[in-house]
Amino acid sequence: MIWIGLTGPMACGKSSVARILSRYSIFKVIDADLLAREALSASSPLVPHLVARWGKDILDEQLGINRPKVGDIIFNDTNEKIWLESLIHPLVKAQVEVEK
Repeated sequence: MIWIGLTGPMACGKSSVARILSRYSIFKVIDADLLAREALSASSPLVPHLVARWGKDILDEQLGINRPKVGDIIFNDTNEKIWLESLIHPLVKAQVEVEK
């Protein structure tokens, strides 16, 4: 199997290319950004870890993660961003392996 990674800045066409590739049966598109967003859903096993570190104020009405509040934390403290990525990346990697 050949892997093609689409990377680049916002609005450069990654999603458009992924949509085009998904039209062909020889390609399977796995959206790591979507998997990372799912890692912060209300049912995520990460939620208790984030609440333990940052408090219940980071929860939204559905008891998922309030992304703007977490964004304020991680974009103002590199160490917090690294910590969050250390939780999210293994989940995303595991899910990619399942979807392959």
